[in-house]
Amino acid sequence: MRTVPLPSFATGFPRATIRRARASVAVFFAAGMIGSALLATPAAAAETMHVASINVQLFGSPKPKDAEFTVVIQDQSGQPVANAEVDAYVYNGNSTRYTQGQTDQTGSVLMSTGGDLKGRSFTISVTYVGEAGYVYAASTNTVTTLVVPL
Repeated sequence: MRTVPLPSFATGFPRATIRRARASVAVFFAAGMIGSALLATPAAAAETMHVASINVQLFGSPKPKDAEFTVVIQDQSGQPVANAEVDAYVYNGNSTRYTQGQTDQTGSVLMSTGGDLKGRSFTISVTYVGEAGYVYAASTNTVTTLVVPL
């Protein structure tokens, strides 16, 4: 089970990714003595991924009460990343809502604002993206935070 970070007041903070290097122990037999050495195994170069886009669809008229948004995750070659976990916060006035989902084969995940917009502007902030074999390169995001004025 994963621990969900608490949001800050204005924006979410990206979760740090901790990587551990693998190590192996080799045992040597020389001159009747047993010795050991710690040998680092080089880590395979991981692919990077980033947020390629956030698209919003509003529901309700004349003032939207709900919205769905699609987050698209791509690798460094622009290919979709399937099965990536995406965490986001929706800030609306004095309320904050956490939502998460997993990308499909097209690298897309559909999320909801939770139906509490009340015709007010809101902000969507993607705070975490994770998938085995990839490193989240937030600095290459096309967008991380989207403000939707109403």
